[in-house]
Amino acid sequence: MNDNFKEIQSAYRAWWEELQEDKGAKARLRRCASLTDVALEPAYYRLQRSFFSLKQGGREETVMALAALGAHVKTAVSGLTMAKLMAQPKGGVPGEDNQIVKEGRFQRLLKVEERGELMLDLIRVIRLLDDKANLEDLAQGLWFWGDKVKRQWAKDYFTF
Repeated sequence: MNDNFKEIQSAYRAWWEELQEDKGAKARLRRCASLTDVALEPAYYRLQRSFFSLKQGGREETVMALAALGAHVKTAVSGLTMAKLMAQPKGGVPGEDNQIVKEGRFQRLLKVEERGELMLDLIRVIRLLDDKANLEDLAQGLWFWGDKVKRQWAKDYFTF
């Protein structure tokens, strides 16, 4: 990952921290059921502006998805990737087929290509994770969503 993307991750975290103080904007983003719904929210444009200031414009659907997902995250965690968070044993009790996000759901997530569908699936995942997420890994995963990210997430999930 290059330094430029670390700036994007930092901008995303800063936007998320500001969003925690704007309960109305956060609530409206949480109610968004589509990328079009997100596009109607001013908080999305604040995030988009921060990325444009880093000369990372474009990728509108990815930024819309990040805005909606950020509204669902109550606790930002570090140390574990998103896939490792999903693979954690439910209730801390290890055992086969006891992951927070079951293998079947995880496999379906990795098959998603369209950003709107990915946004909705990841909202469900964040809910299963008790509204926790690694914001930096989430941003990186969505930004570069494709075979390389999917392989890395699979590796992290199945080797946790």
